[in-house]
Amino acid sequence: MSASEDVPETWGVVINETGLNFATPGAAEFWNVRRRGVETSGQLVVLEAGAMGDTVRIGPCTRPDAEFMRDHLIGKGAAKAHVQVRRIPQGTRT
Repeated sequence: MSASEDVPETWGVVINETGLNFATPGAAEFWNVRRRGVETSGQLVVLEAGAMGDTVRIGPCTRPDAEFMRDHLIGKGAAKAHVQVRRIPQGTRT
């Protein structure tokens, strides 16, 4: 088994807040209320800052957990294009 096989894959949920704010205000309101808690947990990384909303990643987590978070936001009305599960490359700041 190589060293890369020993390291478990980590996943995150990438949220396009600008898209949420304009396309799905209900989902945006739900997320904005919860964002502060995710920020203080240390699991939120701002990938790109924007005037109307950031692109952020929640993680690291397992793929099933990331899919659950994504599906929960989609259930609140978020478009699939604005909430995506992505693998976090090894060595990436979390």
